Amino acid sequence: MINENAKWLKKNQDDTLAHLNYNGYKNDIDQREKEAKKFDSIRKYTTNLTYNSPLYEKPLLKTNKDLADKRNAWHKNLKKDIYMQEALNVLGELKLKPELHLVKN
Repeated sequence: MINENAKWLKKNQDDTLAHLNYNGYKNDIDQREKEAKKFDSIRKYTTNLTYNSPLYEKPLLKTNKDLADKRNAWHKNLKKDIYMQEALNVLGELKLKPELHLVKN
């Protein structure tokens, strides 16, 4: 469904046709709205993940309201990121190699 949405967005971005006839224009808008409803679940997606700022930023967030607002907005947007959950699943499944210590001459 994500790939379908991406293809639909690309098709609409590349569409440079503009109807000069009002009825043609209205029909085109209505058709696009119907197609867009198919992808509502992607737009409304949220995860149950929680995001926190690093400990060293906690004192800064108390004194800098702008930074706190930016971090809150970022965390809110991360909860809507459809790729974040999958990325975390992939990282969790990786079998990490044991640390290798390099010896320099």
